[in-house]
Amino acid sequence: MRFLVAVWRLRITYPSMDILLHADDLKSAFRRILYSPEMAVLFAYVFGQFLIIPVGQVFGSRSAPSFFSLASDIRADLATTGTLVEHYPLEALAAKIELPTPPKKEDLVPAIADAIHQPYSPAEQATYINATFVDDNGICAIQDRIVSALHQSLVSAFILFGWPSQDRRSSCIAPDKWDPMATFIVLFLGYKIDSRRMMITWPLYKRQALYEDIQTALRDPTCVPPKVAASIMGKVRAAGNIAPWGPYISFSLADAIKQACRRAFGPIRTFWSRGKIRFNNNVIQDLKLLAESLQLPEFNPVWSCYIGLIVPRVATHEFLSDASYEGVGGWSLGMKVQWRLTREDLLELGFNLKLVNALTGEPDPDAEGLHINPLEFLAAIINLWLFLCLIKSSKSSAESEALCSVPASKLSAKSRFFACNCTIFSSMVFSLMKRSTVTGRCCPIRCARSLAWSSTAGFHQGSR
Repeated sequence: MRFLVAVWRLRITYPSMDILLHADDLKSAFRRILYSPEMAVLFAYVFGQFLIIPVGQVFGSRSAPSFFSLASDIRADLATTGTLVEHYPLEALAAKIELPTPPKKEDLVPAIADAIHQPYSPAEQATYINATFVDDNGICAIQDRIVSALHQSLVSAFILFGWPSQDRRSSCIAPDKWDPMATFIVLFLGYKIDSRRMMITWPLYKRQALYEDIQTALRDPTCVPPKVAASIMGKVRAAGNIAPWGPYISFSLADAIKQACRRAFGPIRTFWSRGKIRFNNNVIQDLKLLAESLQLPEFNPVWSCYIGLIVPRVATHEFLSDASYEGVGGWSLGMKVQWRLTREDLLELGFNLKLVNALTGEPDPDAEGLHINPLEFLAAIINLWLFLCLIKSSKSSAESEALCSVPASKLSAKSRFFACNCTIFSSMVFSLMKRSTVTGRCCPIRCARSLAWSSTAGFHQGSR
């Protein structure tokens, strides 16, 4: 996130200049931090006839990331605020860096400033941008400063972890891992970032690895190795940072793994190496649907997201929504509008709702019909659609008005959309509302059959 915020603010500061990106990875990073003799013996082990006593931190130690991150943060601060360009000769790796052809003005997608993210101040522009996570360091700079930024990063690493010509070990910056080109697209922490289009994507090679795992699992979904299921779940959760459905699919997989663990009779270690997990039909269908899009080209919109939708920003508008088995509705204080769909409206539009007990006000959990969660999702989607209509100053069309008297059961899917459009706009009320009048907890959906809209106070679920 820090790197995305840096790219975002840099584009705000330099809207018409190319922003170049680069990433480096320290070689044998943890082993660069040396143990004291008292600690080294704790990690000693026997290999054949040899006693191995590591003098540097070992991979797998719980303390290794935390200890290394201290040096890593120092490197990032030194590379960002230091004056290494002035006091050290230009490093060969930075001097030989290749740069791309400058872009056309129309190729640069803008970034919008708000109260959270402002342009860099003159003092900040005089420094360099480094976003370090453990042994990975991301660098972004305009084309005129990218060579200096790379030099700062290299020298800071050499100061902290040893100079190549003076250290008896190999260089901490392995030349074979060093990308000889600084360009507008970089692979950093498992995602590809495009500074010209201001996009981030889950790369194709990771999607192909997920596709292979899914195909392995679907060969026999009744007998899936736990490690394969966990691998799928981990990859889907990583994609969930970009694709909003990721948490939904990973939740169903996590539930399947949890249920299988509960049914396991042997030790947990035996289960992970020899156990089996049975995927239910819902998980199978989710994975099949997911696999259909995994081999789409790089930066496909299905697997990409505008950086402005990920970094924290001030909401320009706010729509609130709520849902119950008596109906759904929404309102916006800024847009001065509110709408609702009653239970009868939802039934007419083809939504199967559970019957509510008159005494408890709650449905029978075993009754047929939609759960409350899809209704809340429906309200949020309608809010988003309604907002797009309002900002375009678009109201009900002639076609939707003509469909008001036609039963929904006789309409096509497209026609049902227009009927829903008509119902929402016919229930929509434009009014002057004050924040003081909408702070109560009375839920208007409980009173959805009433024509009075004075109870709109309870719409508390936000859609931004």
